[in-house]
Amino acid sequence: MYFLNQSSVITGFGANGFDAGSAVFISLAGALVVEIILTAVFILTILVVTKDEKIKPNHGLIIGFALTAVHILGIPLTGTSVNPARSLAPAVFQGAAALNQVWVFIVGPFIGAAIAVGLYKLFYNEGASTEAVKREVVTEEERI
Repeated sequence: MYFLNQSSVITGFGANGFDAGSAVFISLAGALVVEIILTAVFILTILVVTKDEKIKPNHGLIIGFALTAVHILGIPLTGTSVNPARSLAPAVFQGAAALNQVWVFIVGPFIGAAIAVGLYKLFYNEGASTEAVKREVVTEEERI
């Protein structure tokens, strides 16, 4: 189960980690930023792709590619969480060192998901933008 390297102290069971738990010894702040960005990208991909009915047969494929890309980028850095449940179980089995770090892999994805939802609502929420355009048109017509 354990690989014979220094990071195996924390990541032997697939637990996420930073500092000694990361293959590149990424810092706490770096791990948090990585988890936030990768989760935001993944969740935003899901939200945007599932909105478009024209590409419905390819939703799973596109989301799968996005998840693969997120993991290719994130595994060397933190082990890649983007899913708090995926981080918690290995940390429980790994023990104290991983449990001390698991909060980053719970908080980071929640912040990343909130950012993704905010960006989605800002750029893809047709209902709000349509209402704003209608109000603008009505205001313009009232001037005339």
